[in-house]
Amino acid sequence: MSREKDRRTPLPQLVVTPGGYRAFAPELVKDRKDLQETVVRSELRYQNNGPEDSLFWTMTIVGGIGLPLLLGTSLLSYILWFVAGVVGGFVVGGVVAGIIGPDREKEYRQEHRDSDPWAEIPAADPRAEVCSLAEEIAETRAWQDGILDAPRHLASIVWSAVSKDAAVSTDEDAEDVAVVTENLRELLRVARDLDHRREYGTAAVDERISAKEPTARARALSAEALENGRATRDLL
Repeated sequence: MSREKDRRTPLPQLVVTPGGYRAFAPELVKDRKDLQETVVRSELRYQNNGPEDSLFWTMTIVGGIGLPLLLGTSLLSYILWFVAGVVGGFVVGGVVAGIIGPDREKEYRQEHRDSDPWAEIPAADPRAEVCSLAEEIAETRAWQDGILDAPRHLASIVWSAVSKDAAVSTDEDAEDVAVVTENLRELLRVARDLDHRREYGTAAVDERISAKEPTARARALSAEALENGRATRDLL
């Protein structure tokens, strides 16, 4: 029986897996193209697909084709020069790609004491609710249009809340995650209120809430959740 595939969410740094969620560090994963599906297990994993990667494979292919055409004189020499060209192109391409495009994953590990730039969150883990709420927030029109969370803190909030290994988490960490969860739950309510008001034009019905207040409230809530998430991360 084939493994169920991972599923993207509107938040590029968050993936739904068959067992829960996989979150990625926003420093590493900037947008959707940074995550590519693996061939064997149908998982969405980080792939650095910048121009340096294209150059790397171009050099490898050119080496494998060019040397046999230039130097090959017989079937055996064609094969030998093909192997030499592929290996040579692979090495040269790797060196050049490393110069023009440093390994972002390696840099992240060096800057964060060799920590993984992703975290697997099982469905039964309390942190999975942070991921679930973030996914729902990212699905709202208010968030996608930038009305809600204009500074785009949501991915950082999620990562700060879930990046620490649950096996070494403290009671204070659990309390911080609980606060983040409550703030995101309220943030989701605000996002849905904004969507409803925009769709049905009911913003003027409740005079106690001006059109700008939900956004200001949402920003305050997201900033508070981010501060708590950073506090958790700083304990690492």
